[in-house]
Order: sequence, then C-alpha cells, then structure tokens
Amino acid sequence: MLLLPFSILNSAGWVATSTNYIWTTAALLVALVPLLCAGGLEKHRWFYLFCFIGCLYASNQEQSGAILVTLYAIAIAAKKYSRQPIDGFTWISFLTSAAGIAFVFTAPGHRTRASAIYSIFVIPEYLHMSLLDKLIRGFTATAAYLFSGNTAIWLVFCLLLFLAVVLCCKDPLKGLISAFPLLYNLGFGVFKARLLPQSLYVLYIFYPKAGYTTPDYPYLDAWRYTEWTYYLPLFLAILTVGVILLSILWLSQAQGKAVPLFLAFSAGLCSRLVMGFSPTLYGSGLRTFTFFYFALEICAVLLLDELGSRSKCGAAVGWAALALGAGYTFHLSYLSIM
Repeated sequence: MLLLPFSILNSAGWVATSTNYIWTTAALLVALVPLLCAGGLEKHRWFYLFCFIGCLYASNQEQSGAILVTLYAIAIAAKKYSRQPIDGFTWISFLTSAAGIAFVFTAPGHRTRASAIYSIFVIPEYLHMSLLDKLIRGFTATAAYLFSGNTAIWLVFCLLLFLAVVLCCKDPLKGLISAFPLLYNLGFGVFKARLLPQSLYVLYIFYPKAGYTTPDYPYLDAWRYTEWTYYLPLFLAILTVGVILLSILWLSQAQGKAVPLFLAFSAGLCSRLVMGFSPTLYGSGLRTFTFFYFALEICAVLLLDELGSRSKCGAAVGWAALALGAGYTFHLSYLSIM
C-alpha cells in the first residue's frame, strides 16, 4: 500500500478522488471476495450482503465496473467450460455489474459530458476519433507514464517478475528475455534524460495541449506517419506487454499458480486502456491509474510470495526493492501535501 502515490489524490480534490477511486477500489476488492473464496462463505452468508453492496458501488464507476463485469464473466465462462455449477451469487454479481455499467453509460449526464467538446478537460478531437484511435491513445498514454516513466511501483513489479522467472524457470534465455521490461524502464524511463540522444528523448516527453501534465507519445498523425522513429515508442511498449505476458506464462508452466497474476495484471491494464474511450483521458489526470496501481500491488504480493518459497536471497532482494520503492513513493507523497 505504501507504493501508492498519494499525490494523485490532489488532482481533483481529496474527497472527489477518494470517493471515485479509493472507495471504488475497496468496494471492488470486497465484491471479488466470493470468487476468491470459492464457496468458503457458506458458513458466513451474512457477508454476501457486504459483497453485494460493494458490487453495487463499484459497478457505478466506469473503470471498476469494467473490471468487475469482466472478471465475473471470465469466472462464469471458466465454470461453464469445466462443467462446474455456477452459484447464484456469481450470477447476481455479474448481472448487477453489467446493469451498473449500462446505467453509467446511458445516463444523460454521462452523454452530455462525453459530447461537451467545449470543456477544457475534454480532448478537442474526441468526437472525430475512431475506436482504434481511442484504443491506441489509451494504450500510449498508459505506456508513456508507466513504461517510460520513473514510477517506483512499475520498476519494483518488473524487478520482481524478472527474479521470479530466473528462480522458477532456471533458463538463462528466459531470464534474459524477462529482463526486457526492467531494462526498458531503466533506459527509456528512469535514466532516459542521461542515456538517450536528444532525437529519441523528445519521443518520450510529449505532453498534449489538453494533457494537464499527463504524458503521451507523439501522435502518429499526417505529419509523422512516414518517420519510423515515431513508431519506436509504440513498438517497444507493445513488446513490453508481450514479454510480461510471456513471463507470466513461463511462471504458470513452472509452478502453475500464475492465473491470479495474469488476471490481476490484465485487469489493471484494461482499466487504463478503457480510459481511451473517455473524452477526459488527459483531463482526469493521473488518478485514473489508481486501479492499475492496486493491480500491480497485488502482483507484487503474489511475486514476493513466490520468491519467498524459492530462495531466501531472491526474497531479500525483492523486499529490499519494495522498501526502497515504498520509501521513494512516500517521500513524493509527503511533498505533495506540504
């Protein structure tokens, strides 16, 4: 939890950001308890009431609602595939989350907000963007801040994933490949100002006019589409995600417990990609990374648990990185409220 930069709570005021992001994240985690316990709540049926309230609250926010309906849909599909019975609360949660998402996107206020191109917080060209443009914009805005930035939680996650692959797979080639996200973040993120030439460095510090300190990669518009250098950030970001998913696959083959890791990372990433379909992708600021932050924290816990079962030395390195990252994040959080 100390890896969560509390400076994001300043972007829209502490109350607004807490109720829309921190509270919805907490409600989301409560709503997912039945999936984790898999019938373990039978002796405590009263807890289903709290899970339902959490589902009701979380489904009325776009990002948490999307995560909730997706995970419950995956759970239903998995049980159908394995021919397992589906309990009634799983159906209730899925239908509640789907209804919540439908309510949000059909609400008159949401449609007015989406079409209000005169607002200073809305992307001016939003109404003229295709679905592919919105998806790419959501991905590049995510990658520019996390993959090519100096966020401690992302650096810690990449290090823990690399250590887990090295210790579990014991294959030098797989270990070398899994090191790519870590090396990419160090070279093109943390130390990019010192290591990259000016011609490449400018590709990673682009701030849109409606960005409000939210970075992105330079757009592939009519002026740039013939220059290969502008494709480089997008290519490396896609390669980073591919290597991470491949590393998780290797972990699943080595120890068979990587499904929660895959679901947590995918849910966090999708919670940011869906922001590309919002006209306030930039105007909402960095607080929209909250769900991705929590997902990476869950991944860090899972990876630390795996390191602890494999090697005391690997676990020590992981905990040291976690402590340094938490200290750095806490320092920035402290400065943000002074």
